[in-house]
Amino acid sequence: MGIKFSRLIRRAGFMLSKGREYKQDFHISGFKPPVRKNDIYDHLNSLYWHAMEARPEYLVELGTRGGESTKVLLCAARDLDVKMLSVDINDCGGIEVDDKGRWTFIQSDDVEFGQRGFQEWCHENNLSSKAGFVFIDTSHLYDHTRAEIDVWVKNLALGGTMIFHDTNMGNVYARLDGSLGYGWDNNRGVIRAIEDLLGRRYDENAFFVDYAAGFLIRHYPNCSGMTVIKKMAVL
Repeated sequence: MGIKFSRLIRRAGFMLSKGREYKQDFHISGFKPPVRKNDIYDHLNSLYWHAMEARPEYLVELGTRGGESTKVLLCAARDLDVKMLSVDINDCGGIEVDDKGRWTFIQSDDVEFGQRGFQEWCHENNLSSKAGFVFIDTSHLYDHTRAEIDVWVKNLALGGTMIFHDTNMGNVYARLDGSLGYGWDNNRGVIRAIEDLLGRRYDENAFFVDYAAGFLIRHYPNCSGMTVIKKMAVL
């Protein structure tokens, strides 16, 4: 009885001290996290880690918006001493970033660019046309994500990493520190397109890993969700 009571006391203390909530600490040299937490805040450390782990010849970012992911990926590009290419349908080239000399921004539809302009950019920069790292954070719509996958998986190198943000979208999302944010329901648009690629059906509200259709998969459900796929086999 004494042991059970002691465990109950420890459990209550753990919960009262917010022991189930986890904050983000940023130790990436030169990186300044957003002043206000947003829907990618929880994933900025992970983005840097996955970019570094991939050790690509260059980084590709599809979808730039305010540059939150751009800035942390440029830190990885700096530490890897590689170039970074960002593509967005809107003109985001004016955002303030460090190390701008290694960054190229192109205003374009990312699907059209992946079909035509990407190979030209690689040739002009004397780079392989098979990307080792691609981060996708664009419309979050099913049909568009399907089209992105159809094009950019072909442009992904064997062993390359492709990351999708907003794979667990809804009207409300939760961060690991317990704080909440507000979004919109995309009818599982991004995760559904990934499921089509992999021939799987997932619970996007859970952390999971998997291996399917030649890809190693890791999913983070928090903060609107982020899913990482690594190309392990020739398709």
